Amino acid sequence: MNEILAGIERGQANISQHLTTLRLRGLVVNRKVGNQVFYSVRDRVLFKVLDLMRDYSRTHLKEHMSLLRRLRSDETRG
Repeated sequence: MNEILAGIERGQANISQHLTTLRLRGLVVNRKVGNQVFYSVRDRVLFKVLDLMRDYSRTHLKEHMSLLRRLRSDETRG
């Protein structure tokens, strides 16, 4: 958890809730060692899925940004 806290600007309770949600949905697994809990991705294929989703989002973001630029350009002309 400490490594996650260092890389993300969120509180411990917020991150803990997200990790619980991911665990309950079978995306991550955890193991306890003493008072520490270690999380890992259940199946590495998830990284491929996330890469595909990022690519998909980027593609459509470019389309939406282009449409927004055209709309703004039309507004300034009319």
